[in-house]
Amino acid sequence: MNIRTGYDGSIFGSLPAMEGFRERFQVEKTGSKLGYISAMYTVGTIASLPVTGPACDFRGRRMGIFVGSIIVIASTILSGLAKNTSQFVAGRFFLGFGASITRAASSIWIAEISPPNYRGVLTAFYNCTYSVGALLAAGVTRGSVQYGGDVAWQIPVWCQMICPGIVCLSVLTFPESPRWMFANRREEQALAFLTKYHGAGRSDHPLVRLQMDEYRQVITVNGSDKHWWDYSDLYKTRSDRWRMLNALLPSIWGQCSGNAVVSYYLPAMLATAGLTKSDQVLNINVGYTAISAVAAYVGAALIEKMGRRPTVIWTSVACAICFAGITGGAGAYANTKSSSAASSGIAFIFIFGWCYNFGMTPLQALYPVECLSYEQRGKGIAFVFAFVHALAFINQFCFPIALQKIGWYTY
Repeated sequence: MNIRTGYDGSIFGSLPAMEGFRERFQVEKTGSKLGYISAMYTVGTIASLPVTGPACDFRGRRMGIFVGSIIVIASTILSGLAKNTSQFVAGRFFLGFGASITRAASSIWIAEISPPNYRGVLTAFYNCTYSVGALLAAGVTRGSVQYGGDVAWQIPVWCQMICPGIVCLSVLTFPESPRWMFANRREEQALAFLTKYHGAGRSDHPLVRLQMDEYRQVITVNGSDKHWWDYSDLYKTRSDRWRMLNALLPSIWGQCSGNAVVSYYLPAMLATAGLTKSDQVLNINVGYTAISAVAAYVGAALIEKMGRRPTVIWTSVACAICFAGITGGAGAYANTKSSSAASSGIAFIFIFGWCYNFGMTPLQALYPVECLSYEQRGKGIAFVFAFVHALAFINQFCFPIALQKIGWYTY
């Protein structure tokens, strides 16, 4: 499910490199119009905030995933048939709207169905599939560029339907979250799930008894998650506020470490290093996303050994060093037109991709879910993703304008 999110979220990193896309929508590789089109995906995710939490809580996690996927399919049709900027922007808006619902519901679902001893690793691996989706987006756009014209950008846009289509056909056959079932007075069904999937068929298995005892102690059948209008569990006690603050922190890690601008505006960044040909840019984009995907899975596999906080601290240090290298390489190329300076800047982009995805990607889904209590989780994750995309909006809208006006100084 997160493969689809990765595909949707990353495809715009390649489309501006295509001449047919730029001609159709009258945009450049930088500038305010490109930022406007790109940022509309983020506007859609922010607009979905009032709906996302209730969608996760009302009929279960699976239904939230299903509804979000349906919206993504409809938005893809709108974007694929777009003949002007307004139509394409509308498709981007509803794409973000549906993707936010699906992402929130699926991250909660995977955390709640996972056995306690594997929950951290599995939730971290779940978010790593974002990189797989990004790699697919890079590969599809690289393959379609040979066709030219509208077909070149329409193929990757229409391919957005594949993953949500598979999800729609299959997700309602998946088991529901046992925590959601328990919270909605379906204790027998929750016990049956735990017996089958966590207890090897034994209802008296220690892991089953442990989780059922936990549910009885911490989950209330009358919590605010039962009322779509009630957000009080996010703020009514000091503990609730502290949990929400910690859940929001990964939003800052993820969006203010540089990855958002690299993901969305790699073609524009490469232009500051002298690379402007579409095939060159898309080849580099494929390589970058491949390295990022490998790094994310390596980081997820090691996350339990490394710990949450040390991983974030050292990853942030590494990302800062890499951005210094990108700045130096791009600045030197601007002044000297040296090919070695350009190569240095590009190398640091690749190193940055490894460092960021090794540390930040596994934690962005894992950390918020671990911080929030059950009653907070649906609406809390919705707030987390809204905050993520509010920060992303700043990056997506402002970064191309800054690149157009001041070039490499932006870094």
